[in-house]
Amino acid sequence: MANLAITAACEEDDEDMPKHIAFVEISSTGAGHTSLEYCRAQGYWVTLLCQHPEKLPPELTRDIHVVQTDTTDHAILLATALEVHTRRAINGITTSNDFFVPEAALLAAELGLPGMGYLAALSARNKYLTRLQLRTNGLDTLNPRFFLARSREYAHSCAEELRYPFIAKLQNANDSIGVVKIGSPSELDDYWEHWQGYTKLTTGQRVAPGILLEEFIDGDEYSLETVQGYQQERVVLGVTAKEAFLGSGGAQFTELVLTFPCDFAGANKAADMIGRGLDALGITCGLIHTEFRVTSNGDIKILEINPRLAGDMLGSHAIPRATGVDTALAMVECALGTQVDGSASKEGAATIVGLHSQTAGIFRGINTDELSRLPGVCDLLVWAHPGAETRFPRSNADLLGRMVVEGRDRGDALAKARAAYERVVVNVEPN
Repeated sequence: MANLAITAACEEDDEDMPKHIAFVEISSTGAGHTSLEYCRAQGYWVTLLCQHPEKLPPELTRDIHVVQTDTTDHAILLATALEVHTRRAINGITTSNDFFVPEAALLAAELGLPGMGYLAALSARNKYLTRLQLRTNGLDTLNPRFFLARSREYAHSCAEELRYPFIAKLQNANDSIGVVKIGSPSELDDYWEHWQGYTKLTTGQRVAPGILLEEFIDGDEYSLETVQGYQQERVVLGVTAKEAFLGSGGAQFTELVLTFPCDFAGANKAADMIGRGLDALGITCGLIHTEFRVTSNGDIKILEINPRLAGDMLGSHAIPRATGVDTALAMVECALGTQVDGSASKEGAATIVGLHSQTAGIFRGINTDELSRLPGVCDLLVWAHPGAETRFPRSNADLLGRMVVEGRDRGDALAKARAAYERVVVNVEPN
């Protein structure tokens, strides 16, 4: 019956009708806004399948068709998509929400539409599956040593093999939530007690059981940004550097300062090795954000492969500012199966600064008017609402917003970002 419904919908498609793209959930910052603005500018028909439309900002859902459905139940989601598809043929399915990349890929496959494939998306989305796929395909050298612990006893046994310190993380969380450097058996016990009770993601999806324990790679951290149109060659957009925190005492795994692009000497080696990793996972199209560290011996170790446009305003704002590449166009057109040009039209750089509180308390505001007038500041987004509880960031989820600063090159962008950061005033009321 599903195939009949798809055939009927496609037969009614009119070449003169605007293209119809469906989003399976959407991020409310960064790529969510830029991708929808691109669709509006192109005159595309947009359907948003989401569970809680009331939680989305009104400006995000302006002039699009919102269909409320349970996006955590695939049978319900598929039925909803088929109903929409029958009424008006869907030409592409995508998402800017990290958690729903596999769901969007599976729907695209079920409707016979372009996409990277469900197994590829799922293997990249789940950090343990990423490790297994790399190992299975002869690329275990790209992995740190790793174990999946499903019991406290086994976790301690793995710790003896890995040696302290090592990294503990959840398989399918994001924003560095649950990524902790473990330095002792007592810290491992504390981690186990805390995160074993975390069984549902913020989306309502199930947390994959077990704790992933990984060798700690003590080296500089970067990310490789790539774009690959459907049935096209992969293009490297550049390498992003995770900068030393501009303030003091920065959280180790929170992305507080990023600069794109950076003059990383090993960029070609990283592109080659990571490209093999993406091929091993079966990723054949899309914008991909791969985080990695470089060991003292110059070896590339993949931290995680994110099968979507880089978040935190990196993909949606910084990369276009630095290169002229329209990443919103690339994201949408990859899903539609049309040609994507990933070549740069300008040479520059952009630094992203995370806006945050230094202390715990109630957030009241940031001096955005002053910051927006400073040299180089080109994009400024505060998503935290006055009255929200805040603290010094332990993960990206604790950030209040982000600021993008343009420059001629990495040094210029970072210098302007440093100057702007020193002028940031976060108004926090003690609890």
